[in-house]
This record gives sequence, C-alpha cells and structure tokens, in this order.
Amino acid sequence: MNTKHWYALAIFIIVFSVGALPVDKIWYREDDLGQIINGLVFCKEDALRVIKADEREFIVPMNYRRSKPNFISGFLRPLKHFFFTAVYALFGLEAKAYYLLHVIFHALNAVLLFYLFSQWLSVWLSLLGGLMFGLYPDISWLAWLATFHNSLATFFLLLSSLLFCFFWQQRGSWWYYFFSGISFLLSLLARENGIFFPFWLFFGMFLYALEQHDWWQSALYAVRKTWIFFVVHGVYVAWRLWAFGIATLERTFNNLLLRIPFLAALVQKKVAVLAPIVATPAAVTVGAAPAPPVIAPLWYAPFLKKLDYFFTKFFSWSSCLFMLDDTKHLLIITLWLLVILFCALAYKNHKKLLLFFIVGFWCFAWQGIMAYPCARYLETAYPLVVTLVVVGIPLLNARKFMYGQYGVLLVSFFMLFSIGRGTLLNMHDLRVAGQQTYQLKKRYEPFFIHNKLDPKAQYIFFSSPFVSDIQSIVHYFLNDLSVNVAFELFSSLAEKGVFGCDRDYKIVGVSYRALPIPGGFRLISDDPQHCAWWMQFSNHPLQWNARDFGYEWRSEPYLEGEWYQCSMGSFMINQRIDGRFITDISFVFDKKWLTKNTVFVVWDTQKGGYTILKADHLQPETTQVI
Repeated sequence: MNTKHWYALAIFIIVFSVGALPVDKIWYREDDLGQIINGLVFCKEDALRVIKADEREFIVPMNYRRSKPNFISGFLRPLKHFFFTAVYALFGLEAKAYYLLHVIFHALNAVLLFYLFSQWLSVWLSLLGGLMFGLYPDISWLAWLATFHNSLATFFLLLSSLLFCFFWQQRGSWWYYFFSGISFLLSLLARENGIFFPFWLFFGMFLYALEQHDWWQSALYAVRKTWIFFVVHGVYVAWRLWAFGIATLERTFNNLLLRIPFLAALVQKKVAVLAPIVATPAAVTVGAAPAPPVIAPLWYAPFLKKLDYFFTKFFSWSSCLFMLDDTKHLLIITLWLLVILFCALAYKNHKKLLLFFIVGFWCFAWQGIMAYPCARYLETAYPLVVTLVVVGIPLLNARKFMYGQYGVLLVSFFMLFSIGRGTLLNMHDLRVAGQQTYQLKKRYEPFFIHNKLDPKAQYIFFSSPFVSDIQSIVHYFLNDLSVNVAFELFSSLAEKGVFGCDRDYKIVGVSYRALPIPGGFRLISDDPQHCAWWMQFSNHPLQWNARDFGYEWRSEPYLEGEWYQCSMGSFMINQRIDGRFITDISFVFDKKWLTKNTVFVVWDTQKGGYTILKADHLQPETTQVI
C-alpha cells in the first residue's frame, strides 16, 4: 500500500471517529422508521414497488397520502432502501447501525475527495482538502437517518467524477467512462442532487477547449467528452416518467407558484393583460360622506421588501456555509470579503476556472435555493467550496507577488483552524442530536409500556404533536406491521420549531380540553398564548383533496365558523389568534373510521405524554356526520 492509500485510510479513521464516538445513544427522528420499515426489499415485488415509489408514501398513516407525485415533484430515491435492507437483515431495527452506516459513507466521501484532489495536487494539500470536507461543515444532520440519501448521492457523484478524471487523463480508457456514467445514474437514484452535473461538466469541457479551439470546435469537444452523462440524464428522466407519469403536473405548477412568488406575479400579469377591460359606472350616493383619501405606498417599498428578503436568505445560507449564527452579520460580511480577496488574488490569471467553480456551486446548491437554507443541502455543493480553496492555494503561491507566501500560510492556517473548530462543534452537535433523538423514544415508550394494546384495534392519533411516520412508530413498539394507525393532520398541536411554527407554543406544562360533541370532539386551549393547533406547512395552509386522498397547499386561509373537509371527516375553526394559531376547533368523524375497536390516542399537554381518550359517545350507532 503506497503513501497515498495510508493518507486515505487516515482520513477515513479520523472522520469516522469524529462522527461515531460522540454518539452513545441514538434513536429515530421523523421519517426515519417509516423510510426504513416501509422500504424494506425482500422479494421482486418489493423491489418493483421501491424503484417506482415516491418515498413520501412510506411515511404517512393509513388515512391519507402525500401530494400525488409526478416526474418533477416526486421523491424518486430508491437506492438507500437497498442499503437499509442489508442493515435490517444484519441488525434489525437497531438505530445505531443505521447511524454508523451514514457516518461510514460520509467518511468515504472525504476519502474520495482526497483521491480526486491528488490527481492534480500534492498529497499534503489533498489531505487537507479531504479533512476540510469531512470535518468542517455542519454534519449534525447525519443523526437524521432518513437523510442518508444525501451522503449516498454525494458518494456516487464523487465516484463518477473520479472515474471521469481517470478516463480524461488516460485518453481512451472507455471502461472508466462507462462506469462513470453508471455511477452518475446511481447518484441520481440516491437523490436528485446532481441533476445538473452533465450541464456543468459540459460547461467545464467547453471552457477547457476554448484555450485552443473556436466556439464550435470547443462545443463538439465538450459533447464528445460528456455525451454519456446526457444519455444517463435521459434514462433518468424516462425512469421518472415511468414511475410517476405527468397526470398531476398541474398541482406541481401550482406548488411552484406558491414557492416562487415572482412566478405567480408573472402569471397574474399575463392573465391581467388577456382579461377584457369592462368599463363600469362609478356609484354615486347623494349626501354620502367623502371617501377617505387613498395613500399610495412609497415607490421604493417593494424594492426594500425584496432587499430584506434577499439579505435574510443571504445570511441564512452564509451561516450554514461558515458554521456561524446568522445574526453575526458583521463577521459573515468580513468572511465573504476575505473570500472575494482570496479569489481575486489566486484566480486573477485563471478566471475561467473560477467561473467554472462558481457555476458548479449553484448547480449543486439549487435544492436549498428552491427549498430553504439547510446544512445537508450543501452536502453536494460543499466539495466545490473546498476545491475552490484547495486549488487556489498553489495558484496563489505561483503568482509570487509580494507577501504571496505569507498569504498561502495564512490560508493554510485558516483551513487548519476551520478543521479544528468544525471537529469540536460537530462532536458536540452530534452528541446533542443523538440525545435529542433518544428523548423522542421516551416520548412514545411509556405509553406502550403502561397500556395493553390490542393489535386488532384501529388507533387514531388525535390532537398530538406532529409526527410524519406515527404508523411506523406504533409498528416498532408493538412489533407488528399489520396494526391500523391513522393520524389527523389538522389536529396537530403547535410546537415551536416544528412544522413551521415560530411562536412559543409548547406540548408540556400547558393544558387543553377535549369536549365530546355529536360525532366527534371540540378542542379548546386553556392557554391560547402557549397551546394551540396548527395546520400550516412552509407558511401555507393545507387543504384536503378527496380526489387524490391527500393534502395539498391552499392559497387562502380558512374562515372561522365554517365546516371544511379533512382526511377523516369535517372540522370547523371556532377561534384563533393572529390568523394562524387555532385555539378552539371542532372535529366530526366519518362513520367509516369508527368501529367498536377504535382507540383514540391523544397527547396530554399538561403531563407531556400520550394517553387514551374516552370516546364512548362515538360508537358507530350514535355517530353523526356534518
């Protein structure tokens, strides 16, 4: 084993140790058990189901499903379920085993990046880059087992890049080229992070060829070098079409309008232009008081609003990138100025290479731009950030300008400092994350210990903290995958930091009343400032779509005093505050959900635990439906 392999082994051991050693106890977060249990592959039928499924189907109870998927919005991520099945066959549902699998792949990603750097850079610099990727960024999300697909997608994307480098350097080893394409496909089937990889690679090959050829010849060169990735891209798109179809494209378009306001504005303007203009006479009332003057908004108000939105996003993303609190505005701006200064000095004579890296960052960070700032969304983009720094060091040294060597030493020291700081922060955060997941186990475990539950009963979890995969959690504790579990989403208790709730709402030490009403219950908060119910997601309310048997986003808020449909019957908001938090709500259930064996499990917000709610008035023969 040569020196390079020893360095690779050292990187793996260090990164794995930092991830594994701090976590003594760990359990499952939301989505975890649903993803594992419902995605197990034991036969041909299971495999076919998994490779066609929207993975969100694995984490919902029996009474509804997520938005009907299509080839744009569907979560086609089957690859991780084959890894989960292998772990399950060896260790069952031991959470630590799934966590260590996640840490192993993160460590392997650091090793792959080291090998990628070592194709052009010194071993020491490559070592520094591999450790920077493995230890500096926020990796506390590794404790969320369901996010394993992020590390898996990065693994196969880095492997694809490394194999492509072997092909490019050896000028004709087509086996490397073929397996590079296969690895890219596996990356997409793990998670769609690298969907723009072929376009970015084409752009890089085009820029490289421009050094010696004209535009047309450079484009042909780029096509010859990257065509297999576009073929794979086409195969992947066809796979999504086969799995999901295009029947629900309209819903995806509507969701995009809600996520991206300026698109909605464009559509509205288009409709306004096409709408006929109808003149209507002004109404005049004799003796009426004059209307109050209309005060036009300041002309620059929309601009200021957009500017505020931009900077909010900017500081949120920067805090993920630099592992800082997003309120430290001055420090974040200072670091960005230093990054700009470094790039200006190091890449002064390599502007195309700098452009290549910048375009690559946006190609791999798109998911966070479309969704929200989050450290795990930088998993695929972060190798480009590290590459920008590592490649810039020898370029900075090569310029030999005054104090250039001091600049190299300063950047190297900054990287070492970042690795040390990231190691300490991540070890602390991983330990805390593991403890927090283990606290979730204590949220459920006492209920199953102190109650003798009948697997033949039908359980309705009602008025409880939001949890996506409650059905799988019940299956875990009862060790029975056949138990019927329903969860009424609209009865979710508001909890700060969960499901988009930003107010100080708690699930312990407050109280509410569940009063029997004909056909259901009326939920009344005894502490409206700290106890309420929540039916919003991503700042948009949800609505029931009976046709698709699922929930979807709703553009308009609900009105008080009116009955609306939900997955298990009807509901009416009696009172709420701030237009968002519901403090008094009534539910009436459809008869099909009520049998002699129906058990209502609710959350006791005073004691902080699950309990069984008396529902004698909901026997099938006494139930009404409104």
